[in-house]
Formats: sequence, structure tokens, C-alpha cells
Amino acid sequence: MFDVTNTHFRFFMRLITRCATLWTEMIHFTALEEDDQKRDLNLRFHACEQPVVCQLGGSDASALQRSSKFVRKYGYSEVNLNSGCPSSKV
Repeated sequence: MFDVTNTHFRFFMRLITRCATLWTEMIHFTALEEDDQKRDLNLRFHACEQPVVCQLGGSDASALQRSSKFVRKYGYSEVNLNSGCPSSKV
């Protein structure tokens, strides 16, 4: 959910329940490859959000692999790869 499930929303949801896995909004792999500041803005989260899954979108398998490595460094519980989304952004 673009512009909805950001870190502030997930933090609020975590205050409501500890029993849910939280998900990021869909992040296109190009948003992680452009620069370190934009990558940090897209991937940072508060530790209390765990477990949290990062959703990556795109159609380039090697770029998704590179982006998954960034996600791993940030400490997400899982990575969800979306390569079949009908969105024109993906």
C-alpha cells in the first residue's frame, strides 16, 4: 500500500498488537539503488516493528537480488518479491 504502510503506520499498528506480522509498502528496486539516503529513508524501521516484511517490486531478477541484499542488511524478518504486480511502476 503506497504511502500508507510507512514506519509511522507500522509503529502505530505495533502499539495495537504484538501478534501481527507487519509489511512495508511496495518498494521498487530502483528506489534502493539510487543513493544511500533514499535507501535509508525507504528501509529504516524501529526495532519494535519486528517482525516486519519488506516488499520489493520489479521485473529485473538481478536488480531484485541486489536490493534483497540491502534489505537483509537492515534486518527485516523476510523479503517478499513481487514480480507480477499489474502496477505500471513495477
